[in-house]
Amino acid sequence: DLVMPSSLDGKLSKLMECLRSSRCLLILDNAETILSSGERAGQCRYGYEGYSQLLQAFGEVPHQSCLLLTSREKPSAIALLEGEKSKVRSLPLKGLKTEQGRELFQQKGRFAGSEAEWSQLIKHYGGNPLVLKLVAAATQELFNGTIAEVFKYAQQGVLVFEHLRDLMERQFNRLSTVEQEVMYWMGISREPVSFAELEKDIPTVASKRKLLEAMNSLLIRSLIEKDGEYFWVQPVVMEYVTQRLVEQGGSEIETQQIEPLRSHTLVKAQAKEYVRELQEIRSWRASA
Repeated sequence: DLVMPSSLDGKLSKLMECLRSSRCLLILDNAETILSSGERAGQCRYGYEGYSQLLQAFGEVPHQSCLLLTSREKPSAIALLEGEKSKVRSLPLKGLKTEQGRELFQQKGRFAGSEAEWSQLIKHYGGNPLVLKLVAAATQELFNGTIAEVFKYAQQGVLVFEHLRDLMERQFNRLSTVEQEVMYWMGISREPVSFAELEKDIPTVASKRKLLEAMNSLLIRSLIEKDGEYFWVQPVVMEYVTQRLVEQGGSEIETQQIEPLRSHTLVKAQAKEYVRELQEIRSWRASA
């Protein structure tokens, strides 16, 4: 029967019939593109709410098929359905190891670097395959495949690749005001921080009230990671956030509109010595 129902419920019912009668594999890639930005992570954008019903039907209605969904941000429908005893599971993908990262680079051409340089470079970018592809292409174009040259800039916190900055920009612009504030403080801290430490750093009462929700949202959006009681960000994300804050701070000094500098210090007196030195370097860049 090729007659397609006009209603969403009718279409979902038709789809579930197919999934019960045949073994199918349905793949939805880059699902974050249908999710909204702002306060509530994991929510579908206006006009795309039907996807929540689709995911719910897949997780609750008996069938013999499988849905594989990839996303930088976990849809709330998945979070509600998943569990150890549920057929709905989520798998956080870890970054590539050094050898796997080198293999990805070699798809772009020839590269020269020591074992230590390869290891440091892959670790710096968190083993993220998309980011490593961007870095590999730019390394060929700018540095003739020399790993030491690109890593020298990476160590200085310089985002030399415009495509990489654009990727970070798109993700950062999806965040709420409080989420951006948290990311700035994590960039300033330079080290893994606990929830209690972040709560002390954030100055406004309104932001403190939303801190728990903001941290959960950032975890859902895959912008921060958690190990025990500490939260941290990958080096490339930290450098983007720090660079953004420094650029904003420099602009605010020029225009004398110092809103970010009211709520964020570029140097923390209580920080470890090596961390404070990094903060002072970035503070100098902002005022230069």
